[in-house]
Amino acid sequence: LRGLLWVTSECLVYTTDAKAALWLDGYRQQLPLPDHQRLLYPIGYLEREGRVFLADRDANVVSWGLPPTILRVMAQVLRGETQQAMTALSRLHLTAEQAD
Repeated sequence: LRGLLWVTSECLVYTTDAKAALWLDGYRQQLPLPDHQRLLYPIGYLEREGRVFLADRDANVVSWGLPPTILRVMAQVLRGETQQAMTALSRLHLTAEQAD
């Protein structure tokens, strides 16, 4: 384990020598690291931007998108709240269509 960061009360991101992983209320999903040639450490999450930030030992920072809406929907599905998750997804879909 290289580092870990609580993103929400139900979700943490951690890194090892070879990967990053997302742990969400008992569910683990491996995530591709933005730069797998360096050892990266999670340093922060900006919910407004929906981005996790990681840095190497030389303070070079990289990030990847992790939208809070997606985290909420995943947590709802894992808790068995499928109707709420579907409602949130449909709102997300409508918002994306309106942006086009």
